[in-house]
Parts: sequence; C-alpha cells; structure tokens
Amino acid sequence: MKKLRYRYSLRIEFDSPITNHNFKVRCTPVTDERQKILQQNIHILPKEFLCENRDSFGNIYYFGRAEHPHNLFEIVTEGIAQTGLAQGTASRESYQLGLFTRQTSYTAPDGALIEFYKDLSLEKYSTSLDKSLKIMDALQDRFSYVSGKTDITTTASQAWNMGCGVCQDYSHIMLSLCRMAGIQSRYVVGMLIGEGPLTADLIDITDKDFKNVSAVSIGIIFVIIMLLFKSISLPIILVGVIEFAIFVNMGIPYYMGTKLPFVASIVI
Repeated sequence: MKKLRYRYSLRIEFDSPITNHNFKVRCTPVTDERQKILQQNIHILPKEFLCENRDSFGNIYYFGRAEHPHNLFEIVTEGIAQTGLAQGTASRESYQLGLFTRQTSYTAPDGALIEFYKDLSLEKYSTSLDKSLKIMDALQDRFSYVSGKTDITTTASQAWNMGCGVCQDYSHIMLSLCRMAGIQSRYVVGMLIGEGPLTADLIDITDKDFKNVSAVSIGIIFVIIMLLFKSISLPIILVGVIEFAIFVNMGIPYYMGTKLPFVASIVI
C-alpha cells in the first residue's frame, strides 16, 4: 500500500460573459475495494448552485448552475489516496452493463472496420480478456498515433479509414471492436501518464535527434578514416560498408517480425 497525492485542474475562459450555465463534472476519485480517499478538497467557480451525487457506477459527480454573467469556469480538486488495498473491484450484474455493448454515433463501424473485425477471428478465444488483448495488439499494429489529423467530432470509422489518430480515436476504435465482439466496454476519461502520450512525444523529439546523430557520426567517422589513411575514396567505401551492415542488422528483425526498442537503431 502507498499514499498518493493527486491534483486536477480545469480552467475555461469564455470570449464573452455567459449566463444560465449548467454543468456536470466527474473529477474526483472514489473509495472502493482498491483505494481509500483519505483527504479531498474541491473548488468550483462560480459556485452559485452546486450539488454532489453518485452515478450508477459509484463515481462522484458534481452538477450545478451559474445564472449570473461570468467569463471563467474553473475546477480544482486535490487530495490524498491510499492505494493498493486490492487487485480489483467487485463485478456487477450483466443487466447493469448491457448498455455498454451498444454502439454509439462515435463507435458505429463501417465496412472497413467490420472487415478488420472479421479478420481477427476472435472465435478462437474463449474469454473476453483474451479477445480484448487480441484486439488491442491488432489495433496497435494497424493504427498509428499522429496528432492534428482528427478532432473531437471524428468517429471510429473515420479515424480507421485515415489509419491514424490520437488517444480518443484509439479508444473509439477499441470500443467499436469490443462491442462487436459482445464485450461490455465504455469510454473512461482520466488523467494518465502512460505510454500513449509519452511515446508520441518521444517520436516527435527523437526522430529529429536520431537523424542529427546519424549525420554527425557518419561525418566524424569519415573524417577520422580520411585522416588516418590519407585517402578520400577509402572513407567513402568503409562508411558505405558500415551503413550497409547497420541496414542488414535492422532489416533482419523486421522481416522476422521481431520487435526492437526504439533506440536500437541509434545504439547499433
């Protein structure tokens, strides 16, 4: 068990004053079998009318109304949670979760996504977990993380036809495929520091760095060989052989289907 301090903030500034503002937010963790909330503070502005309630999943949500003109809507929630109390939460009756096998306007599949689902051959897997893992792996192999190509109106089918998108699009496609398989699934919004955003940042940053390192290393090797052997043609031949060897070393794992760490090329 360990204690975690959390903080979440949201600040929305409007171009002009608004009135009769109704809002409903889920921004606080709950106490369940896995964790216990030891301390919690929440600040919502404006705070003209505010109520607290729980949805059918036990999540705390706040709803309210701000009738007077305001340019700012702000939420700050922070506290301390004790985690690691259990590995999971109690299962729910299937009738409570049946809604989450129905497609929505964002997850409804078209022909291309349906064909991809058929190619997965999920009938070979006996459990929902195994099917979900198969879907996840296949989606990772066929879909690319590229920011700026989609927006909040993009559906799962539209993103799939483009072949790229962001976290939201991965979620919509995953939901669509799981629901086609009869797996109860839903979209849960959270503040996670995980592989998706970090990998995207690494790709953006390291791609340029790798090219620079490769160019500089080739140049340095060329100069060293030229100075040692006092020749122009020999460095060209040797650098060409070295680059070809690197190409072969990287090509063999690719054609054998072996996954390598993203830093493998620069290390070699």
